[in-house]
Amino acid sequence: MTYAFEMIPPRYGRSVFVALFACLFLGYHSFAATTDDGPHVIWQNDSTAIVLYLCDDSVITETLHAPDTIRFDGLCADSMQRYTISVAAPEIDTQTVFANVPRVFAVSDIHGAFEPFREILKQGGVIDSDGDWSWGTGHLVVDGDVFDRGPNATECLWLIYRLEQEAKRHGGAVHFLLGNHELMVMEGDLRYVNQRYFDGICEWTRIEYNDIYGP
Repeated sequence: MTYAFEMIPPRYGRSVFVALFACLFLGYHSFAATTDDGPHVIWQNDSTAIVLYLCDDSVITETLHAPDTIRFDGLCADSMQRYTISVAAPEIDTQTVFANVPRVFAVSDIHGAFEPFREILKQGGVIDSDGDWSWGTGHLVVDGDVFDRGPNATECLWLIYRLEQEAKRHGGAVHFLLGNHELMVMEGDLRYVNQRYFDGICEWTRIEYNDIYGP
């Protein structure tokens, strides 16, 4: 899918378009080799979900029921994080042209590098020091390849998911474009998945990686 943005004319001749690509060069070896992972939300039916973690070499689960939205606080190292998830499947936005967008920040090839990804967004003004949306009515474009290679795809995905909600409340938007590594995981091609997942959440739960990240 191709997106077109019509920018508001910048003041003083300065460009309001920021393009920043490739977290890949920042590397992945600096992350702690923990197998802790989560949350993973597995829907049982239209009103019941199981929240699943691997935390300190133990599988933690919590069953939640809600008619429209489930809310829970993190059950592991993310205990200060609040999660809000709509029971309804997200609407598919077919809009591809956006007029009068004041500023756009684009990033790609995150590849599970959570801390560099968060730092890039903070330095670019997309999020504040607390990790909350500070881009106003601007748009964030995540141009594919959040998955594979690095050890923190789960954390990256939850950050993007939360920023989608926060951006909408402020009149902004987050656009998540599928890269080849998203499609590889969907199709069961797991050759670039970080070993952390195979040794951790998949081994402990016996759930296949592409089922954990399924619909």
